[in-house]
Amino acid sequence: FSGGPVEEGKVLALGVPQQAREPGWSGLVGRVGMVDLSSEPEDLEPVLEKVRFFSGYAGWGAGQLEGEIAEGAWIVLDATEADALTTNPADLWHAVFRRQRGDLLWYSFYPDDPSLN
Repeated sequence: FSGGPVEEGKVLALGVPQQAREPGWSGLVGRVGMVDLSSEPEDLEPVLEKVRFFSGYAGWGAGQLEGEIAEGAWIVLDATEADALTTNPADLWHAVFRRQRGDLLWYSFYPDDPSLN
């Protein structure tokens, strides 16, 4: 998967470990966490249930993201374990907004091409 425009040559991985605490893994949401890719693949294979790789990431300068959130430029919602490793990433936007209540539910009907709105 493409994780973002910063350092596209670098790879990050999210995974679900077999056990709650596995070496080379740090939790993020539910059982999903970052996988330490400096470990040997043969050491990770038996301890991970699932893994997803991302080339690159999105990045911000110090305080930039917090400032953008304060301006209302982002909608911040709770993530679930299923979001991070969904088998249908093309529908993730709509699936996340379908869980919302009130005005945020409207975004689940937002078209992929905003000009069609």
